[in-house]
Amino acid sequence: MSAAEEGVDSKLLGGSMSKDKELTFQEHLAELASRLKIVLYTLVASTIIFMALPADLSFLHNPPVFKPLVSVLLAYVREDILPTSVRLIAGEITTPLELYILASFALGVAVTLPVLFYEVYRFVDPALYPEERRMVYPFVAAFISLFIAGAVFGYKILSPFMIWALLPFFEALQVEALVYVMDF
Repeated sequence: MSAAEEGVDSKLLGGSMSKDKELTFQEHLAELASRLKIVLYTLVASTIIFMALPADLSFLHNPPVFKPLVSVLLAYVREDILPTSVRLIAGEITTPLELYILASFALGVAVTLPVLFYEVYRFVDPALYPEERRMVYPFVAAFISLFIAGAVFGYKILSPFMIWALLPFFEALQVEALVYVMDF
């Protein structure tokens, strides 16, 4: 197989490096930069999509009423975690917009994480021995399982417990439970 065919095969398989070829430090940096650009583009695109994605298509019939999916998700989290006695306040005029952008960015990061892991794996893969490659799959499975378990634990157990433990202090001081939305 010629070098040109090998390069074409390598690019068709999703990588830009040949497994048999040693690269210079600059070539490694260029490869890493190209893979990180893909991750950055995915992050920007997914964040913009989450900012613009509608919760439903009712705004087509009534244009002034556009409800983004992010606002529906934030409302769901509020209803799921906070008791009705707690009121969220903005604090500043730009806070709702900041929260909207931060929530879209957080969802964009969640969508981008698999792309990041894939690109890091593709960058490191040529340097791994076959026995090391076999160890990647159990590691990835454990990482994903523990990440999901931690996220569910934080959302379903830790957050409600923290709110349940802190709310009595409002009653003890006889103050209304007003929480800044950015603190929530």
